[in-house]
Amino acid sequence: MTRLPCHASDLAVAGPDDVWAVGGRSTGSGTRLNYGERYGQPASMHWGGTSWRLVSTPRVRFEDPVPPEPSAGLGRVFVLGSGEVRAYGVNGFNHGEVDPGPVDEPIRLRWNGSKWVGQEPAPGGCALRTPVGQDDKGLFLNGNWYLTDDGRCLKIKCHRLPLSTGAGRGSHQSLWLVEIHRIPGTDEWLGAGQVEVNQSGNPFGAPVVVCLKRGG
Repeated sequence: MTRLPCHASDLAVAGPDDVWAVGGRSTGSGTRLNYGERYGQPASMHWGGTSWRLVSTPRVRFEDPVPPEPSAGLGRVFVLGSGEVRAYGVNGFNHGEVDPGPVDEPIRLRWNGSKWVGQEPAPGGCALRTPVGQDDKGLFLNGNWYLTDDGRCLKIKCHRLPLSTGAGRGSHQSLWLVEIHRIPGTDEWLGAGQVEVNQSGNPFGAPVVVCLKRGG
């Protein structure tokens, strides 16, 4: 058993001796505010074949006045087909303690071979989306978008709920997936979540399981 230098939320394997872990830390540079409160910071770690080492990760903080109970961290890390490593997280705070307050800020980093730098914005509807899964061609993003490794942004289409469910013909329907996983040994993916139906008279949400079908 090997103890990691910091709390880890996700792992990504780039090679036998090239593994990344991301998460957060509560000690060290940038974690203390002037009035003694802690400000959790993003953390990343790398396995080079013999041991884990803590890798310098950009500090993140809100502008003054800093909102209550701030905390920043990384939640997902991915290795693209090109070998590029990307990490994603959030800089947030306790929204119940202040009104109004700033909005949570996304953290999007990439490893340039020697340090973490900010990612270039993704095109189109993928710009503000964060990854929820990965296949060998790109990243699945929340809101049913897909970002290919070569930078194309694609919308994943989905069927509407049938009228028998109570969804009207003119209703606005949106699919929100909580989990998405590949069926082992295949190129098929299953997603689980719900469809939100907004309509006059009887809006509702319906739990669903969907299957991704690839185009030819």
